[in-house]
Amino acid sequence: MNRETPDLITTSAGLERLTAILEAAPVVAVDSEMDSFYCYREKICLVQFSTENADYLVDALRLDLSPLGRVFDDPERVAVFHAGENDIPYFRHQYGFGFRRLFDTYLAARVLGYPQCGLAGLLETHFQVSLDKKFQMADWRIRPLPADMAEYARMDTRYLLRLREVLLSELREAGRLAEAESEFRRAAAAVWTEKTFDPDGWIRLKGARKAPARAKGCLRSLYAWREGEASRRDLPAFRILPDHLLVTLATSPPEDLQALREIARHPTLETCGPAILEALHEGRALGKVPTPLSRGRSDEMLTREQESAFRSLRTWRNRSCAERGVEPDRVIPNRIL
Repeated sequence: MNRETPDLITTSAGLERLTAILEAAPVVAVDSEMDSFYCYREKICLVQFSTENADYLVDALRLDLSPLGRVFDDPERVAVFHAGENDIPYFRHQYGFGFRRLFDTYLAARVLGYPQCGLAGLLETHFQVSLDKKFQMADWRIRPLPADMAEYARMDTRYLLRLREVLLSELREAGRLAEAESEFRRAAAAVWTEKTFDPDGWIRLKGARKAPARAKGCLRSLYAWREGEASRRDLPAFRILPDHLLVTLATSPPEDLQALREIARHPTLETCGPAILEALHEGRALGKVPTPLSRGRSDEMLTREQESAFRSLRTWRNRSCAERGVEPDRVIPNRIL
């Protein structure tokens, strides 16, 4: 597959040239790489575009990509994503992009009932191409961008236009194109929402429900402290303290710095020891903390009539999805049932 692979675009002049190229292309593949494993407030670091003949990389840390907005506001141009709902909110939030026409290969595969809808599986199935995912959790802020990371990024869009053609044909043949287009419009409308902190989120940590009652106040307090520290230092919460260490500290709270540092070798225990001990002290002062209800669950049990109706609806749903060869939530998810 002979393709052009220009160097990383880092200048306004380069971005202008790319804009002209994309405006001449009827279909453009798009993807992005973010710093979600390294920052509390994640952002786009690198953007990939592929046309029929070339793959382009744009340095989103150095350039304002807003001028590209007019490319995707054109109703005659199709933007092709794979799982675009992960990217579109950030394009809209950071650059004001609107995607007037979208084709999402992930959503198309789901509508068609593919057992594996990930990009790696689809490329292997249709083109016998193997994707190396070793940079899936890479730090995309690194500059200069290493050549192997650049090639990895290009691969995420290189085959999307060909994959679209395959899936588009299958959607038409199956009579499911209108259904898929409805999903594409929904994905194109995805919006960014600011990260909010749920003070009861500690209950979702592994082991939290089984923790003794006396530990739950400490766990709640530690969980809130970690979030604040993560926001202050612009780091993901797990890089401040991993979940399992929060549960360990809450279950067997140390009394002093020496005891704290004996629990585990972790840099945060060294640098933030007094703050952690203070959070544990505040947690003990909370006394008995009630276990929060899981989100989306009600504390009321279904009546017999409601339970019977739910089972009937679920049976109908499961039969329908089996007939269509799709996952159950493609017909209707449990929360709506």
